[in-house]
Amino acid sequence: MYSDLRLNGAGWHIHKSGGKLNTHLDYSIHPKLGMQRKLNLIIYLSREWDTNWGGLGLWGNDTPNEPGPLIKTIDFKFNRAVIFDTTQNSWHGLPDQITCPPNFFRRSIALYYLCTPSIDAIPRGKALFSPSEMQCGNKEIEELIILRSSQGGAAVYRTKII
Repeated sequence: MYSDLRLNGAGWHIHKSGGKLNTHLDYSIHPKLGMQRKLNLIIYLSREWDTNWGGLGLWGNDTPNEPGPLIKTIDFKFNRAVIFDTTQNSWHGLPDQITCPPNFFRRSIALYYLCTPSIDAIPRGKALFSPSEMQCGNKEIEELIILRSSQGGAAVYRTKII
């Protein structure tokens, strides 16, 4: 197993109040190295986080292309480490908007570990998101999710130069 020294999608993650991250599966095959993503390690760095402000959701994996029911929410407790196998059907995200005060932020560092791809590795080079309950049936969101998960999905990101 190898750490992803290029931090593709990894590194510092910060969410402010109102932040949300739809339920998703991470990329399976590293887009530049061709290695299979095996493990996620997330360490929470927000001191004095109130558990009522939100947590990491883990969903069941009944079907391969959509999450099952929410199984567990893990609190963003300071210095807590969460590790999970991404070669499984490991749906995760922020199930609800973060409700912390304006001065607080959900801070974490994410590290990913790679291995030689297994024969049955899914060749997903981008994260596959699932629409939230409120987004279901919204054609614009569903099209955005399909575009975002495709290899040519970089066009959906907008950058503002100040």
